Amino acid sequence: MLIPLAHKPSPQPAIDLAANLASALDSKNVLFELVHLGTETDTPKFTQPEHPGWSWNTLVAKGDPVEWILAAGRDFDVDLIVMTTEGHSTLFDLLRGSTTERVVRGARCPLLAIPA
Repeated sequence: MLIPLAHKPSPQPAIDLAANLASALDSKNVLFELVHLGTETDTPKFTQPEHPGWSWNTLVAKGDPVEWILAAGRDFDVDLIVMTTEGHSTLFDLLRGSTTERVVRGARCPLLAIPA
């Protein structure tokens, strides 16, 4: 599963829901790929549930969030993208689409959007 990390909206609901989904499906081996655009020192605070067979990998990069989320989805061959969304925050977002909307248009796998 791929989970984008941002300060706003908080990624914790997406992390919790992804873990709950993996647990409900009784998934034994799950790799959670967390993608943060920025620096390692400004990564948002979050709690990752511990479970035997689950592993958490955090990728820190710079650039356009949509491009990185889509690239990580392709490169890591993810089965599901789980992300929190707050909708449109500016007129520019309304015209071009929010980050979540742009990821949905380009994703090769299902996307589960959690309202913030």
